[in-house]
Amino acid sequence: MLILFLWAIVFIASIGLLVKSADLFTDAAERLGKFFGMSSFITGVLIISFGTSLPELATSISSVLQGATEIVAANIFGSNIANSLLALGIAAIVCKGIVRPKWNIFYGDFPILVAGVMLCIFSVQDGIINRYESILFLAGLAVYFFYLKEIHQKRTKKKIKKKKLDYRNLILLALSLIGVLIAAKYCVVSVINIALFTGLGASILAAALIALGTSLPEISVAISAAKRKNWDLLIGDIIGSNIFNIFAILGISGIIAPLIIAPEVMFVVVPFLIATLVLTWVVLADKKITTSEGILMIILYIFFIGKLFGMF
Repeated sequence: MLILFLWAIVFIASIGLLVKSADLFTDAAERLGKFFGMSSFITGVLIISFGTSLPELATSISSVLQGATEIVAANIFGSNIANSLLALGIAAIVCKGIVRPKWNIFYGDFPILVAGVMLCIFSVQDGIINRYESILFLAGLAVYFFYLKEIHQKRTKKKIKKKKLDYRNLILLALSLIGVLIAAKYCVVSVINIALFTGLGASILAAALIALGTSLPEISVAISAAKRKNWDLLIGDIIGSNIFNIFAILGISGIIAPLIIAPEVMFVVVPFLIATLVLTWVVLADKKITTSEGILMIILYIFFIGKLFGMF
């Protein structure tokens, strides 16, 4: 029992270091985005969504390198569910149900996310994501980057004033990245050991604990953006992070080694991923999220966690 308690402490500490390091990385990356004169939405998608997805990327690669490939898909799917339901739900409550982004995400961003989820459904049917399917994920990421470059930049008429480059940001980027890598390793190790001691599957713990922990940066950014009423940054971070999680992380991890899909991921997590996508579309269709919709999203997430652990 003492060993289980110690591994729980290691998990909590590693998640804390992971989130803090990713937060520092994101701050430095956002300043670099301003240096390059990026718009708020582009900054949210390319810079912040990448930074807030670092925990998922680091833990996924660490899982593959340690031979626990069943953790990857569970973590990514669970993280996307947490991003959409918790981040958007809490943001709606914080900003009292007023979310009005200037950019129409249904023009291209959301359809790309839908395509990513459909590719996930197709890929997991045989219980494994192989290297050929991983190449398709990376191809989808390339399409999304091309879309951002060709569409968003052409439609963004307002010129953003560039800021001076502070080289201390580059040092902060490097140090925070090291922190992310170290924390990710021990996060995965602790979850594997907790799974062994409790008898729970590593994929269940990944979809619940690791996913929630690695989603804390997105939730933090969403709350901060909601308080500042920066809707484009809020939506851009969530949608961009979910797209990056699917295409980049599954693609990169699957190239390293085939990813095993656990039964609980197939029959519990994936259906909730689809339900979350549909609910997000319904909620954002009128370009606002009401407080009641935010509460509904949080309740659905609680039900998801309960279902994972067999409470319902």
